[in-house]
Amino acid sequence: MLNAFLKQNKISKPLIADGAMGTLLLNKGISLENNLTKLNLTNSDLITSIHKEYVEAGADIIYTHTFLANYLSLKSFSEETLVKGINVQAVTNAQKAANKTTLIAGNLGGIYTASHLQKPTPQAIMNAYEQQAQILIQAGADLIIVETLSNLEELKAALQLQTLTQKHNKPLFISITPQNNGNLLDNTKLDTWLSLVTQNKPQAIGLNCFYNPKKLAPLATHIHKQTNSPLLLKLNAGNPIKKQGLWTYPVLPKEFCNVFQNLLETPLIAIGGCCGTTPKYIKALAEMKLNET
Repeated sequence: MLNAFLKQNKISKPLIADGAMGTLLLNKGISLENNLTKLNLTNSDLITSIHKEYVEAGADIIYTHTFLANYLSLKSFSEETLVKGINVQAVTNAQKAANKTTLIAGNLGGIYTASHLQKPTPQAIMNAYEQQAQILIQAGADLIIVETLSNLEELKAALQLQTLTQKHNKPLFISITPQNNGNLLDNTKLDTWLSLVTQNKPQAIGLNCFYNPKKLAPLATHIHKQTNSPLLLKLNAGNPIKKQGLWTYPVLPKEFCNVFQNLLETPLIAIGGCCGTTPKYIKALAEMKLNET
């Protein structure tokens, strides 16, 4: 499936993925207490304009603004009835910003559960992911990405989406947010979750919301050797610092790009930015010399 996807979309070198959405919105004064994905409905022009900035900076692939726009996470805001509306509009917003070659990734994130709600069961997590992915695919997403996975329950549920994505002939990308040693945040060992990924064979495996230049190259190389899957890397612009009420990130675009230089011999399907990155970072990535695959 992935080879057909690459051939169909004429991809011969790593895709340039977009950068952060959430941290840009926070620095525009939008509160984390709000459901940020609802902006797809209430301020679609803003979301489209950010997508457009990334496309103009050189992004080949843009993520829909649907991180946490699943039933369980929206229930924490008492807005679970908006699942379909938000996800459909999010694809529309991305499509408005896209050019003829832009790929749109239907973006699923982890599960957020407010403190007053019960912890969801594995089946409830699976149902939430499946519902959201189905809506995104039907709305026109080119592929599905489940990112910022940091515990085994969510990873298992994400991998089960293979049945759905294969049915619709869409690639499934899985992206992990690990500790520096590669273990998940729930302390699932690196080789344990890698074994699970290897058994289920998503079309790409990645890391996001991660920044540790010294650990990145050996960790990414190990992941590729164990899974034999192409890699997707979306890194933070360093570790955040709060100044005068705004979150700032210390790593500038040039240094950010340098982190990727040691990985250009590794099979990469896409590179991009996560927290703290802006269109300037994506423009810098797009101007890097990348090897043909």
